Amino acid sequence: MLIKKLFLFGIISMFLMLFPFVGICTDSTLSKKNRETVLSEKRYELNINTEIATVYNFRGENIFKATPQQKKHGVFSPSIIGSILAIDLWLKYAGYYQLNSENQGYNVNIGKGHEQNLFLGWDYTFTKFLTFNSYLAYYFYPFSMKEMTGVRNPSYVETLIGMLYNPHGIVDVALNISYYHGVQSRIKNKRYVYFNPSIRKRFDFEKRVSFELKLDLGYKLFNDRKNNKNYVYDADFVVGVPINIVSEIYINPAIHLSWANQYDVSFGNESFVWFGVDVGVIL
Repeated sequence: MLIKKLFLFGIISMFLMLFPFVGICTDSTLSKKNRETVLSEKRYELNINTEIATVYNFRGENIFKATPQQKKHGVFSPSIIGSILAIDLWLKYAGYYQLNSENQGYNVNIGKGHEQNLFLGWDYTFTKFLTFNSYLAYYFYPFSMKEMTGVRNPSYVETLIGMLYNPHGIVDVALNISYYHGVQSRIKNKRYVYFNPSIRKRFDFEKRVSFELKLDLGYKLFNDRKNNKNYVYDADFVVGVPINIVSEIYINPAIHLSWANQYDVSFGNESFVWFGVDVGVIL
């Protein structure tokens, strides 16, 4: 267990040390004229998306599980994103609804099912290789029972800042840092800083079909580290095949291998494989 933790922590530390130098080595060849040309073509954008997956994975945890991580409980997640392209501002809604298993009602009552998300985000492109991103998120569970959660409408807020570096379109290297905050005092033990480095490579086979590999790593620095030993370190390896049916309609199937540490549990029981597919339209 200690070796796994040191391994992941070492990788995260490497990203943290490397990223400042990555930011320095950028190319500012995206001219103001080119940017204005792009923005003049489309001022607003609406992305309507539906995801169906065999697991609701949130930072290495199978949220709807009854006991083991490998237990599959499907999730249906509709979302809608409205963007003002001229100022790189966007607003998003997403919901997460469990599709199967006898514990559906129980998960809703304890503040895990029927999750509702709202995001307000702002992105800024420094150059064609370097992008800044940020958002303020609100996660809440209005259908939970106070008798089981101890609070009415358990709520969490999160602020995130991040950088994405794409040197000459070769590979995406990103680092996001956020603070996740349980609003009510009853859930204050779920407050932490989250470090999330990632790397992604996309191969375009033809005009409408691509092949994508991505590795996400995560580390939670809990305020209450004494009582939070599980799900501190997480990883998600993704193999996806993004497909543009037409320019405005897409389907993105992907297979995931996810992992998060758990106290006194073997590596095989900490990890799980799952499948998800996104279908959406961009207007």
